Amino acid sequence: MQTTEDGELMHVKTALGLGQAGCQSSDSTQPSAAYEPHSACAAVNAGPVPMAFNPVEAPVYGGELFVINLGHPQTPGTPEEEEEEEEEENSGIASVSEEDELYLVLEGRMQTHVVTMKHTQNLVWQAPIPGHDCAERVYLSVIRRSTAEHFDCVAVGDFEYTCDSAYSLAQFLLNSVNDPNSLEDVELIRSDEFDLANEIFSTLDQRLCAAFRHIQFPEGWHHLGLDMEQDDSEPDCRETLLHLAGRLGLHDTALYLLGKPGSEDALGLINHEGRLPCAVAADNRFDDIAELFSG
Repeated sequence: MQTTEDGELMHVKTALGLGQAGCQSSDSTQPSAAYEPHSACAAVNAGPVPMAFNPVEAPVYGGELFVINLGHPQTPGTPEEEEEEEEEENSGIASVSEEDELYLVLEGRMQTHVVTMKHTQNLVWQAPIPGHDCAERVYLSVIRRSTAEHFDCVAVGDFEYTCDSAYSLAQFLLNSVNDPNSLEDVELIRSDEFDLANEIFSTLDQRLCAAFRHIQFPEGWHHLGLDMEQDDSEPDCRETLLHLAGRLGLHDTALYLLGKPGSEDALGLINHEGRLPCAVAADNRFDDIAELFSG
C-alpha cells in the first residue's frame, strides 16, 4: 500500500481531473456541511453503488487502514431493496475481481487524496487512511483501471475526518511552551475537547505522536517558548514537554520531540521538583525513555 502520491498516483489523479497532489490546504477545524462530490466518478461516466467499509470516521492525522468489502453493496434490509441489491451486484461491485487494479479517491473541499488499494482476501481490500487538512466529510470513490488511460468508478461512500482528543491535546501541548506553568499538574491538562488524566494510555503515545507529525509547527517554535532562540535570558525551572513524555511513558512522542528546536535546552532543564527529564522517566520506570534522554 502507498500513502504518498508517487508518479503513478499522480498519473491517476491527472487522468481523473483531480489536479495536483495535496491541492490547497484549509485551516478550518470544524466539520463542513455536505457538498457535491468532485469529478472522480463523473469523469469516468460510471454508475457506482454504495460500498461497505470500516472505519467510517478517523482523526485528521490519519494512519489507520480502510477495510473495504467489494463483494456486495451495503445491505439495505427490505426484500424490495434486496432485489435491487441483486441487480446492482450483477452490474456493479460484483463485477470487480481480485486481479483488478484499484485506487481509492478521497475528495474534500480543498484537498483530494489518491491511495492504492491492496487485495487481502475474497473481495476485501485495504487502503491507508491519509492525513487530511481539516475535519470534514469527504467523498470516497473506488476507481478501477480498465486500460492504461481509462478508469471506471465501481463504488462510493461517505467518510468523516474528525478532530479527536489526541489531536486537540497535541494542539494544546504545542502552545503550552509559551506558558511555563501549563504542564505542572497532569490533572489540570484538560479542556472541553480532551482530558489527559482520563486518556486511554495504551494507545495515547501512538495517537499523540501521529497528531504531532500531522500538525504544522509554527515558525520560531522552541521547547522553551516561541522565539526562545532570540531570548538571551536564562529559563527558570519548569515542566517541559520532555518531562511530560518521561512522566507518562510516551516514547514515540519523546523521540519525535527530540528532533524539534530547543530539545537540548529542555533536556538540561530541571522542573520544580528539581528533576531533569531523564530523571523523571527513570523515577516512573520508563527506562527506555530515560536512556533516550541520557544519550
